[in-house]
Amino acid sequence: MAISTSDPMMGGMKHLRQELLTSGVASEDEIMGCSVSEIEEVSSSAGSFRLPDQYLAFLQAMGRRAGKLFEGTDIFYPRSLGAREAAIDVASGDGESLSLENRFFFGYHQGYKVYFFEPDSPAVFTYQEGHPEVRMLAKSLPAFLQHALEIRVSAEK
Repeated sequence: MAISTSDPMMGGMKHLRQELLTSGVASEDEIMGCSVSEIEEVSSSAGSFRLPDQYLAFLQAMGRRAGKLFEGTDIFYPRSLGAREAAIDVASGDGESLSLENRFFFGYHQGYKVYFFEPDSPAVFTYQEGHPEVRMLAKSLPAFLQHALEIRVSAEK
């Protein structure tokens, strides 16, 4: 299930890793990827949903932690395994229109916002409680991560 280090997806994650280090958002010992068995656990949690290769590369490169990137947001293993439960909670609220079908929820923010993938799409989507529409946040996971890094860096200035 691991992605080869020569894979283009890993190249993008290596670039992001370098930006995390250069920006000071993370130090070398604050970036940790998932083990093969942890990646397999995440993949198993997806059932028949085919996880995007870029997400598997993310898990391998920094799926456990990445310094201050995403502080307060649960996208890192093992807390990311609770994303579907968070989505179920959000969807059960009055007036909410979040569908749980054919989606892989990979993260959540403080129980009111969830992040997910849809089948055959590299895009990252979100749904926020009280805002009954799905929004595409980025056309790809690397773009989503890059944007999150830019926000984090600007917040620290």
